[in-house]
Amino acid sequence: MYNERAVSDVIAVILMISIVALSIGVISVFLYSNVSIHQIPELDISYSVSSTTPHYLFMYHQRGDSLPSSNTIFQIITDDELLIDISDSLQIKKTNEEDWEDWKIENEIFFTIGDVLRYELDPTWSHITVVLKYKELDADILIEKIIIGL
Repeated sequence: MYNERAVSDVIAVILMISIVALSIGVISVFLYSNVSIHQIPELDISYSVSSTTPHYLFMYHQRGDSLPSSNTIFQIITDDELLIDISDSLQIKKTNEEDWEDWKIENEIFFTIGDVLRYELDPTWSHITVVLKYKELDADILIEKIIIGL
């Protein structure tokens, strides 16, 4: 008489190991596939510098998403490598308005298509680098970095 039970036991063990391995794989993919997606605004900004005194940097919103003042960081890197956060020193002129108003974080102003931002430049600077960042959760996301000669 042959003992045919041994083949059944081996098949059962192989099936149990494969089910456990497959379960661990599915659970680990589910747990470790948490991808945080940042919604990065896309926009087109043109820059100009006034030739009159005082010198102003003008930033024109040409097209794309709106930027809220509470989530937007404007910085300038001067020619002597000094980093200046100009977010609270900007003024904004909305599309259909005549007057400039302060672009403050607490005011929650949106920089939309047709709007103009301005910043008064130091006359001793020969060039600047404008850095535009967007704050999303705990990260500052670089949107644009451009060098401008004065």
